[in-house]
Amino acid sequence: MKKRGGEKNYIIVAGGLLVVLGVLHLARIIMDWQVMIENQVFPMWFSALAVVVAWTLGGKLLKIGCS
Repeated sequence: MKKRGGEKNYIIVAGGLLVVLGVLHLARIIMDWQVMIENQVFPMWFSALAVVVAWTLGGKLLKIGCS
């Protein structure tokens, strides 16, 4: 099945945004940044999980979009 130009661009942009999101979560872990929402501190394991999920999904989207 051939992808149209708009679909391909959307997939590539979505994959790129997920990769960038993973980089930001990795920076949070390395720099030891705290994230608080309404006095609730998010644990670092949340960011570690987010890095794995974001990079996995982003990589798969980029692979699909670039093929």
